[in-house]
Amino acid sequence: MIKFNLKIQGLNELLGSLSGIKDGLKNTLAAGMREAAFAVETAAKRQITSGPNRAIKTGYLRSSIGVISVTAYQGKVQAGAYYGIYVHEGTRYMDARPFLAAGLKDAVPVIEAIFGKRVRTLIETI
Repeated sequence: MIKFNLKIQGLNELLGSLSGIKDGLKNTLAAGMREAAFAVETAAKRQITSGPNRAIKTGYLRSSIGVISVTAYQGKVQAGAYYGIYVHEGTRYMDARPFLAAGLKDAVPVIEAIFGKRVRTLIETI
């Protein structure tokens, strides 16, 4: 029978840094998601103010658009005005003006840049 001892030095430090990476990634995603949600809000407000989805009379619908919740994996932007859904989806009396969907589409390059920059920064700190 052969006996041997194996001692791995730095294993605790390695495991600690791996958990730090996990926390860092979650924090990076949460911060990026928050920034991305506000980018969508801004783009949706721009959509409703001008362009083909213009639907502004008093400004109430525009002012009701906002970020309602953000987690590390999801951001929600909503129009708080009760009639926002009718403007967005349309009715039998008026065509749809999908300002939120168009705002999301407009914000995609900004969102890609946000997450690209944040993940790159996280990788550089490892």
